[in-house]
Amino acid sequence: MPGGAPGSDPARLPAHEVLVADPSLREGLAENQIDRFDNLMVIQNQRLLDMAERSNIPAVALYDHAQEQRVFSAFHFSNEMNGETYGHDGPTVIILGRQDSMSGYLDGIDLLPQYPRASLAVLDAAGHAVAWERPEVFQSLIRDWLDRLALVTE
Repeated sequence: MPGGAPGSDPARLPAHEVLVADPSLREGLAENQIDRFDNLMVIQNQRLLDMAERSNIPAVALYDHAQEQRVFSAFHFSNEMNGETYGHDGPTVIILGRQDSMSGYLDGIDLLPQYPRASLAVLDAAGHAVAWERPEVFQSLIRDWLDRLALVTE
């Protein structure tokens, strides 16, 4: 996902906002779970909370802060550091959440000239969890991309 890299301009990130809130979901959650849910999800409902509890919340116990520091210390690709551009002339899809306050959407739009066969979707009512918050649209865009890839390989 483009954007949100260390050194990215934070001014290009939209402020976090929750478009659909359900305060009743906080009952029974630990404080750190509430913070993650409030600061990540644009849409808050039981389905998304259940998904987070099955995948994200157990992963937090395994989180390696030292590894995170190693990744962030060498986050940028060499071509990016050297000012080189890269691209791809095959079928591509760029899917962005309009309310993604972690990675933003503007950096993704900026990629479009480098991908002449890209489909670009900036989905409203979606943040960093765009695949979870807008699954039907996300899956449709992925299916379209796979169909376009199949045409290239035939």
